[in-house]
Parts: sequence; structure tokens; C-alpha cells
Amino acid sequence: MAAKKLSAKARVAARKQRDKWKNKRWFTIRAPRHPWNFKRIGETLGETDEHIMGRVYEMTQQEFSGDFTKMHVLLRFSVTDVVGQDALTTFIGHSHQSDHTRRQIRRYRGKIDDVVDVVTTDGYLVRLKPLMITERRTQTSVKQAMRSKSAEIIRAFAAKSNYSKLQEAMLGGDLETEIRNAVKSIYPCRNVVIRKSQLLQTGVTTEKGPTLDEIHAEEARKDAEIKAKTLQTVRGTVQADILKEDQAQNTCIFSTPFALKLMGDVQQYYIDHGVRNHYSVSISGYHIAEAGANPITQLAFTLANGFTYVEYYRSRGMDINKFAPNLSFFFSNGLDPEYTVIGRVARRIWAVAMRDMYGGDERSQKLKYHIQTSGRSLHAQEIDFNDIRTTLQALLAIQDNANSLHTCLLYTSDAADEGLV
Repeated sequence: MAAKKLSAKARVAARKQRDKWKNKRWFTIRAPRHPWNFKRIGETLGETDEHIMGRVYEMTQQEFSGDFTKMHVLLRFSVTDVVGQDALTTFIGHSHQSDHTRRQIRRYRGKIDDVVDVVTTDGYLVRLKPLMITERRTQTSVKQAMRSKSAEIIRAFAAKSNYSKLQEAMLGGDLETEIRNAVKSIYPCRNVVIRKSQLLQTGVTTEKGPTLDEIHAEEARKDAEIKAKTLQTVRGTVQADILKEDQAQNTCIFSTPFALKLMGDVQQYYIDHGVRNHYSVSISGYHIAEAGANPITQLAFTLANGFTYVEYYRSRGMDINKFAPNLSFFFSNGLDPEYTVIGRVARRIWAVAMRDMYGGDERSQKLKYHIQTSGRSLHAQEIDFNDIRTTLQALLAIQDNANSLHTCLLYTSDAADEGLV
């Protein structure tokens, strides 16, 4: 059945709908200046500043502060101002998840809740709902006395506190502790929580405290520190050796000069940013061996490719001692006798060449290599023997002091290319 054609009017409407997304941009949602110093709490998408004004953002207190004991507390922020790409919010209340509250109220326990409206020193009208849970059910007169006492504590605290301090006391537990200590003389309490709060009316917003520019500068400084530390400690390998693709797999998607330039750019970035523990290229002999090379040929081609990278990087003015430690090698192995010493031979040749030909220091002379047991020796008809072959090959790699190892155990249709870990 032929697809139904859209009318011209429908096509224009669809195009307009698609174009709306081009006009949207990301805004950074920030917590209020007091008491959280414009902390980044999320991102939202909008077309204009007016489009996101009044938008409510919810998150758990555990997501906000990292405190796992507060994962049941839901915080609510409302966007009240937009400055550039920053959506500034006001804290409009919090609530405890109902299932968490129900778990605390067991049979024979008493539940005493209340609603208290208070006004802070800076004019914010806030509604608080305290909840007191007793070990046993209590008489109505006791409940009334505990309600009166908790309301008295809450109003007295709000009368001497601004909205910022009230938020900290509610969410940090100080206000709950004060209520618990006050009502325990009336009747022992198992728990006291401010289970819900709601901002009914805003007051006077103080301009004291850090500015957005100061916050941006501090965030940029922290981000730069995290980036620098990450680059210095990150570990791994870029597996993008174009030379083995050209020699063994015939699957070049880029020309060799372009690929070498790309790898040179990666290595230059590593040098410029102090990346010392991440390998910029994995110079692979595994694929050469899977294409039919014997151990000696595999080693010869792989080392030759390694020296090709060395010569190219040096032609771009890079210091041998700054890039050589970022090179790693990747060999296949098997049960041929040469595989018992392939790593030691490679390290010997590499160390002598680095020392005598290029003047490399001790760290540059150290060759790091990874071993993968061969995929070409796996049999679909002799699966049990795969375990024996793979185990022996792995033992050879360990005996030859490989830096890392992974094994191919199962035969697959592409085992000759990559194997299955």
C-alpha cells in the first residue's frame, strides 16, 4: 500500500514544528543564592526566558547534597529569574515521600501531625507540617499538648530567623531535633520530622553574598582542576592503529597520511595536557597474525609500525621522552614456540632502539604490550579443546610478563577478526 502524501499545509506545519527545536537552548538551573550560593542543580530546555519562567524543578535531597539518608525528601524549586543562560530559582517547599512516612507509622504507634504558618524575619510566609510519631497511641489531650509545644517551637524559631536559615534548619534536621527535645517531657517520641513545607508568599530578597560572576569563576576554576586531575590519572588506550588496517585488514576508511596526522594530533594533545597514563595508540600485531603472519613476521611488522609512529611524531617536533611512554603494543599469541618469548624479544629490540637511535630515557625504553589469545586457533567442532588451547596461550602470556591479557574462548563467525572475550 502506497504511503499517503502530506498536503502542502501539513508539510508547512511539520516544518514549523521541526524549526521550533532550532530556537530552543539549554539553561542552567541554579539553587537560590542563600543558602546555596547559586549551586548548579540541573538543566532545562526553552525557547525564550519567558518560556521557562515559573517552571518548577524537583529533585531529591540526596541528589542535591549527596546524603543517602535523605533520598526520601523531595525538594521543589521554581524559576523566578533568568540571567543569560542561568535560570535562578526560589525554594518553594519540600515533602517526604508518602511510602517512607507510611513505613514509620506501624500498628499501635501514635501519629500526631499539625499545620503551622510562620513569617520569617525577611517577610516570607511559610507553611510547615510537622509530624510526631510516638511509640504507643496517646490520648487526645496529650496530642494537643504536643501540637501546641511543637507550634510554639516552630514560631519562635521563625521569628528570629530569615528564610535561608529556616530552610537549613528544616532540611538539616536542627528544627526537628529542637522539637523532639521539647516534646519528650510530655510524651516519648520515636521520631519527629517536618514532613512538608510550602512557600505561600515571598519576602525581601537580600543582595548580599556571592555574585553570579564570582560563582562562574569559581566553577570554572573547579572544572579546570577536575579536568587536569582527570587527564593526569585517566587510564586506557586509543585503538586506532591505521597501519595494521592497511597491512592486514584492507579496511582503511581514511588515507594513511590523514590517519597519521589524526594520531599525531591526539598525541600532541596528550603532551600539551600532561596525559601520562593513557595510551595514545595501540600498535596492533594481533590483526596481522590473524591475517596469517607467523610470530616472527607479526613482531617485525608491529615493531616497524611502532617506529613509523616514532619517526612521524619526531618529524612534527615532539620530544621522544614525552610521547614514547604513551605508545602501547597489542600482540596475538598461540602455541608456536616463538610465542613464549615474543614479549621479551619485543622489549629488548624496543629498548635498544629507543636508547641508541633516539636517546630516549628509561621510561621511554619500556615497552608496554597487551596479549589476546588467538581467535584463529578456535574450533567450532572441538569446543572442549578451545579451553585447553586458550589456557595454555594465557599461561604463555603471563610467563612472558605481558602487561595485560584477554582471552578468546568461544568460536564465532568473526573470531578470525576479533574473537570473543
